[in-house]
Amino acid sequence: MDIKKFFLFSLILCLILGLFSCCIYNLDENDSIKIPVILPITQDKVFMGVEVLKTLELAFEEINLNGGINGRNVELVVYDGECDMEKSQLVANKLVDEGYKIIVGGYCSDETVGASLVTQNNEVLLFSPSSRSSRISGMGDFIFRTILSIKLTGVKLGNVVFEDGGRKVAIVTEFSDYSDSLRKNFIDGFLNSEGVNSSGEIVLDEYFEIGQLDYSEIMEKIRLSDADSLVMFFQGSVGAERFVSQLFDSGIRLNLYSDVILTLNDVFVPYVDFLDGLKLVSVRVDSDLKKHSKFIENFKGKYGTDLNPNSLNYFYYSTAYDLPFILKEAMMGCSEFDSFCVRDNLNNVVYEGLSGEISFDVNGDPNLDIGVFEIVGDRFVLIE
Repeated sequence: MDIKKFFLFSLILCLILGLFSCCIYNLDENDSIKIPVILPITQDKVFMGVEVLKTLELAFEEINLNGGINGRNVELVVYDGECDMEKSQLVANKLVDEGYKIIVGGYCSDETVGASLVTQNNEVLLFSPSSRSSRISGMGDFIFRTILSIKLTGVKLGNVVFEDGGRKVAIVTEFSDYSDSLRKNFIDGFLNSEGVNSSGEIVLDEYFEIGQLDYSEIMEKIRLSDADSLVMFFQGSVGAERFVSQLFDSGIRLNLYSDVILTLNDVFVPYVDFLDGLKLVSVRVDSDLKKHSKFIENFKGKYGTDLNPNSLNYFYYSTAYDLPFILKEAMMGCSEFDSFCVRDNLNNVVYEGLSGEISFDVNGDPNLDIGVFEIVGDRFVLIE
């Protein structure tokens, strides 16, 4: 039998047995496991995308040095989702067509939402290290994340503003799924503080576009709104820096509240006096865990960057670092083409990582702690 006849016979046999995938991939024990990753890697609007990718690469490198997953090395195949819903949907379609059953990503909520519109219907596992939109919860049983849903932080921030005496609130939101999700949950927490209808009022609810340069019209609306508190929700550090700079120049002085995005790239540092007293709600990471020192040492050794476990954006690193090890545990005994097996194992995982003890609820969301932080001097201080 010549090679062509042998291949044709093998292909027909696989089709009869319903094992077409084995013919496509023809993997043996020595092949690496290829896992695609969707993250924003070229867009300057999202600083942490590249940092999350570095963290994932470091973790998988450590896994490979310790036997890999099921005895095989892992190879990451990186795709730029550009923090965009449509782009990520196109990337996900390509990956599904190529036969992948496990995808890591996205970083931005828009990426994860876009990809999930494809992956869930095709029973492909989508595992995000950093997408926080509450919209992602309940989008499907093949969607998981190691980071906390923004619902809890948004609602809590609304409670905090009301408890601080805020009654007339102006909201400014950089338009994205992440920021808008935070905004919606904040409003729910503020208007229904402590589970009852509050006397609070949203006197201004304004959006601005990613990449917008001039905020003078918004500043004038804030000035005329009679607000006692201003809440700012950003998608990235570039928009946050521009807005805060122009807010400072405007002379507007209100009680200020925001989100952890304000801490990325140390946006707040040049304006610490102006922002003194600003409060936000964020994930709490136990910086006393001995595991942090090894990760921080390895990260600096590979990339030359010092990480601070007391920094508010450190949880982006910790949740990204935990993901590969959780995935390794979930893939034990599973083929990378058996998303059902990996999904079922994830539902039963209890993993002690940098972010704490991680298990997943019915929505694929982890259970993590949150805290209230305030700018005091040149740093954020945990106050609750």
